[in-house]
Amino acid sequence: MFSVGIDVAKRSHEACVLDASGRMVGQPLKFPSSRSGADRLVSTLQELGSPATIALEASGHYWQGLYHHLVAQGFPVLVANPLQTEAYRSTSVRKVKNDRRDAFVIADFLRIGRVQANYIPGEAVVQLRELTRYRMDMEDQIGDAKRRILTVLDRVFPEYPALFSDAFIASSRALLKEAVSAADFAAFDLGELTRLLQRASRGRMGLEKAQMLQEKARDSLGLAFLGPVARVKIRALLEQIELLERQVQEIEAVV
Repeated sequence: MFSVGIDVAKRSHEACVLDASGRMVGQPLKFPSSRSGADRLVSTLQELGSPATIALEASGHYWQGLYHHLVAQGFPVLVANPLQTEAYRSTSVRKVKNDRRDAFVIADFLRIGRVQANYIPGEAVVQLRELTRYRMDMEDQIGDAKRRILTVLDRVFPEYPALFSDAFIASSRALLKEAVSAADFAAFDLGELTRLLQRASRGRMGLEKAQMLQEKARDSLGLAFLGPVARVKIRALLEQIELLERQVQEIEAVV
């Protein structure tokens, strides 16, 4: 039985083969992180003529492609926690750290039976995990865009957010696509503002809310001269939010 340690990196990997007594078999093999490189390793291991068990470190995500390729070729592969191998490495008399030495340490750690394999989830779990993490990232982007909008409003119409249960409900978004500064709302035709609110809220808001908006707008110290800039920024941010929200829905439909 041979023990094979692989030091994983982004562009290339280093493999070291040890026999049962801990002696190195041949020279360490450095091969590119590619299918042809992995096949080169497979051919080398097949030439040994005896079974080989492989161990590699869970280094970032770079180990995953190689792991699945070797498993598909029928090799038993253990994925070690780097903390385990680092602790074993620290017990070595030679503290030199390089790719060749690391591959040897991993192989020797495997040979003495100390590798405690990490849990490797199945493909469905990995897919779900990736989608979930991506969804969380998009939710963070949505939250960031909303905070930026509130920051803009705080300069041009600071009273605005408090006029709604949520500044990003459908009726408020519809308004912000038409006006953003206190000066904009103060100059808005009351009838048109009322109709816009009625349409956007499906009849839940109307004249009373429009009058309240204009009352607060006329009494606001919001910076009117920033209105044109605020409109550009808020409209762009609203478009980003709506795009991200659609993408979140698409992910949820897949999940």
